[in-house]
Amino acid sequence: METSTESAELNNYIDQPLSKNAQKRLKRKELWESKRDDRKIERKRKQHEKRERDKQVKRQKYLDEHNPENATEGDGSLLSAKPKEEHIRHTSTNIHCVIDCAFDDLMSEKVHIL
Repeated sequence: METSTESAELNNYIDQPLSKNAQKRLKRKELWESKRDDRKIERKRKQHEKRERDKQVKRQKYLDEHNPENATEGDGSLLSAKPKEEHIRHTSTNIHCVIDCAFDDLMSEKVHIL
């Protein structure tokens, strides 16, 4: 709720003449606000188009990968695809490998002792 002082201040502000720059700012702001719905519609339309393009690309990619009659050797789609690598089973052993590169003169005494 407005108090009487707030409404009086508001009336004084409205009665004051605006400068040209203030009028231009106000006009731009009103124009911006009036086109808000148009911007929203345009933004949603672009999002929808992007989603449709992405779906089409994904669909085409799936069809290319799963349709063997489209695949040729030079095409590079199915026949040149890498087969999945087999998982290597890691086992721990007690084998250690030591390589002496003869850098003893470059090592500090602390490291040399280890």
